Amino acid sequence: MHAGLPMDKRARLRLEELDAMDEKRLMAQQSLELYRAQMTKAYDKMEGPYIIKEVYEGGSYKLVDKEGKCAIPPINGRYLKKYYT
Repeated sequence: MHAGLPMDKRARLRLEELDAMDEKRLMAQQSLELYRAQMTKAYDKMEGPYIIKEVYEGGSYKLVDKEGKCAIPPINGRYLKKYYT
């Protein structure tokens, strides 16, 4: 695309393209950090410890928090971890 342009103009356009790439890279990094923070917040929200209130057929469990509130919908038992007090 830049073949018919003088060398100094091609160099300047190339530098502008590199600057634009740096800006896009920075925006992508900020977006990734925001996404990670949101995922960490969502994951931490699901951490317990919880108490098993009911066991359903198929290996699902209904969990409640310390106050007895149903914090999350029924969850498959393979996602549960033992918590020792």
